[in-house]
Amino acid sequence: MRRNHFGIRSRIWLALAVAIASLAFASSALAMPMSDGTGSPVTTPTVVVPASDGFNWGDALVGAGVALAAASGGIGIAYVARSRTRLLA
Repeated sequence: MRRNHFGIRSRIWLALAVAIASLAFASSALAMPMSDGTGSPVTTPTVVVPASDGFNWGDALVGAGVALAAASGGIGIAYVARSRTRLLA
């Protein structure tokens, strides 16, 4: 039995379009000014961020380690899946 690839592709594109549209509506709703009920806008306090000391090598090392672990895991999974399909064939 042959699958209807056009139907599957159109469903994927439709789901993607709905997801993008929902993100656009959510971001535009958050961009509206807030009011306290009296008509005057609510003021938010200003947050002062302290100056950075420069590049944080510790955070970069953690990020690189996570990326390396994810890549290694993906390669390992692909290798195991490939070897299992050869045994079954």
